[in-house]
Amino acid sequence: MEYKRLQKIAHKICKNRIRTHMDNRIRDIEENIKDKQIRNAYKEVGSLKASFQPHMDLCRGTNNEILTKEEEIKTRWKTYFQDLLTSQQQQTKAIL
Repeated sequence: MEYKRLQKIAHKICKNRIRTHMDNRIRDIEENIKDKQIRNAYKEVGSLKASFQPHMDLCRGTNNEILTKEEEIKTRWKTYFQDLLTSQQQQTKAIL
């Protein structure tokens, strides 16, 4: 019973903090509109409307396989740029 009572209290505290945070953000948007800072107001509105989008770091390997490990992705990018730079250097040497 004590746990449930404390859980309700914590839930109310969190809900009040979220409400005050949202009120502050809305107040900031209104102030931006009053100050004729429309671009900032639209940015704030967009950030309010945006939902959570998880970010995944994936990369395709040389054989078109999907790489998920951070070290594999780093080495793939390293080899990609090395290949890119060496091909550009060869092209400039051929032009000269």
